[in-house]
Amino acid sequence: MRRQQILIWLICLSLFSCADIRTARDHIQQLEYQKAYRHWSILAQKGFGEAEYELAKLYATGRMGKDKIRHALHHYRRALELGYANAAYGLGRFLLRYATSDAEKQEAVALLHQAADEGNVGAFMALAELKLDGTWIQQDISGALAMFHQLDELGNPTASYKLGVLYENGLLIDANQVTAVYFYRRAFEREHLSAGIRLAKILEEGREGVPQNLDEAESILRKLTLQGYIPATYQLAALLERKAGKASPEVVKFYQLAANSGYTLAKLRIGDLYLEGEGMPADPDKAIAIFSELSEEQYGPATVRLGDIYRDGEHRPLDYTQAYEYYQLAWRQGFERAELRMAKLLAWGRGVTRDTASAKQIFLKFAGLGDPSAAYGYAQMLEIEAPQGKYPRDAFKWMEKSAKADYIPAQLRLSELLLGGQGTQPDVRRALEILEKLIETELSDASMRLGDVYRDGFFVPADHPKALGFYEQSLAWGDERAKLKLADLYATGQDEVKNFEKAKTIFQEYSDQGNVEATYKLARLLEQRGGDGAITPQVVEWYRISSDGGYPPARVRFADLMLDGIGVEQDIAGAIRVYRELSGRGMGAATFRLGKLEEYAVIGKEDYNQALKYYNQAYSEGYDLAQMQIAKFYFEGKGVEKNYQKAQKIYTRLAKNRYGKAAFMLGKMHHELREELSTDWLTLAATWYEKAAVLGYMEAKYRLAMLLDEQLGEHSPQSTALLYEAAQAGHGKSMLEFGLRRFTGAGIAVEKAEGLAYVLTAARIQTRKALTQTLALMEQVDDIDQIEKAIKQSNELKSVLFFSSAKN
Repeated sequence: MRRQQILIWLICLSLFSCADIRTARDHIQQLEYQKAYRHWSILAQKGFGEAEYELAKLYATGRMGKDKIRHALHHYRRALELGYANAAYGLGRFLLRYATSDAEKQEAVALLHQAADEGNVGAFMALAELKLDGTWIQQDISGALAMFHQLDELGNPTASYKLGVLYENGLLIDANQVTAVYFYRRAFEREHLSAGIRLAKILEEGREGVPQNLDEAESILRKLTLQGYIPATYQLAALLERKAGKASPEVVKFYQLAANSGYTLAKLRIGDLYLEGEGMPADPDKAIAIFSELSEEQYGPATVRLGDIYRDGEHRPLDYTQAYEYYQLAWRQGFERAELRMAKLLAWGRGVTRDTASAKQIFLKFAGLGDPSAAYGYAQMLEIEAPQGKYPRDAFKWMEKSAKADYIPAQLRLSELLLGGQGTQPDVRRALEILEKLIETELSDASMRLGDVYRDGFFVPADHPKALGFYEQSLAWGDERAKLKLADLYATGQDEVKNFEKAKTIFQEYSDQGNVEATYKLARLLEQRGGDGAITPQVVEWYRISSDGGYPPARVRFADLMLDGIGVEQDIAGAIRVYRELSGRGMGAATFRLGKLEEYAVIGKEDYNQALKYYNQAYSEGYDLAQMQIAKFYFEGKGVEKNYQKAQKIYTRLAKNRYGKAAFMLGKMHHELREELSTDWLTLAATWYEKAAVLGYMEAKYRLAMLLDEQLGEHSPQSTALLYEAAQAGHGKSMLEFGLRRFTGAGIAVEKAEGLAYVLTAARIQTRKALTQTLALMEQVDDIDQIEKAIKQSNELKSVLFFSSAKN
């Protein structure tokens, strides 16, 4: 009778306990953790091992508070003592994460071995991962792979998936995309959902040995979506968007489906679509509301989006301080890449005190992780730290790494470094190849830069028709900056592209829109073409408008007019104030003028020492023309001892950069100093004069003509031909000399009217001694028709001499 009572009591207890277990499990599913805890605690007091195990899980997952996680140890150990089947595995996994001593680490490994020996697949998998990692036990990659393969053969989808990950990413073994696909397929066939997503990704991209198959990738994701797997729904939307190149209604539908199911990435993308107005009406307010909601949920990427909005100033007023605060918040939320955005603001002091040291440290951190934008930023910081004019080799290496990772700003900068030989040997061919490759992607910046290269002729022979083509290409791509570049080329380019009316039209168009740069260039265009009386009231007014608008070159030019009293009331003190103000802001052209004022005693007495200081400062501010004056001082011994070698070194450097006057000065030095500079002075003088002439410096042709006359005798045919070429290009002294030879028949057939026309034109462009010669020649002409003919020819000649004053 007593035995029957005990049996009945046990049966009843079991029934009541089963009900309690079901109730506790229901509370877990409903996320009612406190209620579940109470039920599991009651069952634990009755000696149920499962209850102890479930209590341990509540503590281990932080459901009972992050500060109570290690309370799980007690319950795992109790479950183990009560013989609960999964307790050894659960305790081992817990200690893998939260062990605080070597003893606990050893216990974790022992427990996992125990669970694996009892047939626990999870424990077997954990041991394989430990062997692969090699931090808790001796690394055994082949042993780990064998364990994963063993589990895969037993049909374990997680093992198949793990093998796919290893072979896809080349983690500790050689990457093999074909093998990765094989294991992902096996895992997917065994209902491992994440494997399906990875498989679809590889098929979409196409990898080595795995042909691209967009249709199969889409089919896999659609199948997973039908199964209700929300990450696949998001990936399907992303795939369809990439295929179509836009957010179609179907794409938006899938993003919305995933977002409505709480999938964070989908919510973020919906916010992006609202911000960009893609697939739905643009609504920045809705976008910001979504980002703000996600940010409040501690989702860093959304917080970064808010920072970007204030950084770019497109949908909210520009506010670098607000942007920096959002980036800081995102970083604290665990989004590490926000720190990189912080670095970019720190580097230039935007919204925060400039801190290049901190920026450099952050850039290096991310550059080491393979981020190309960080490598670019780190190279910039190294460049900033370097002495003036010296580009660090390390900076070049980092810039090259960034460029090889296809980071476009780095590729553009690398092309500049290769052109100029900064941090490396000059490599013009490679630089041009980089820019031409970028043009294939329709990058206007690359097309504009190539236009500049062929316009300036510093690294390749100047080719203005080719430059024109590149600028026109940029304009066709919608880059309005190219229009002003075209105008510059029309104004000052080679004869094949020069077009005064087109230049004037573009400058006038932009000037009417309030563009002060265009207003300045319009004035400059009219001044340089105008010849006699070029500084008209209208030209002066344009300079004044541009100057008042704060355009620095216009302020300098207007100050020049004030200095000389041309078109405005003379105000030397006012001009000097402008030069000093702009010089204080680092404008080399203004500093250079201060040097000229000191050199030519406009400010007090001649002060060559002060002038040289200004020229050196102007050069350090990037005004290359100052180097010419510095070299001149060494050549003439102004403010310094004469030093022909230093002068020659500066001129040579400038000449190699295709600066025509520098090449001319080298020719002049060899011509005038002769054996004092080189025994081969004649060849060197002629060579440098020729190079200067090729670079458009017409004084060189005149001097070369004089040199030929010294060697071949006066009025040689060779010298006369050179004078004619220079005269046609608008060089005044060549016009005067050629005109005299033509008038008198010295070395060329006599043609008095034509000779007089050239001398008269030389006088009209204010060539020294030309007016005196014109009057003298006119006295020798008895026929008034000849004089009228000469005047007509002079008018025709002058009308085609565009910008001659700029060239000479």
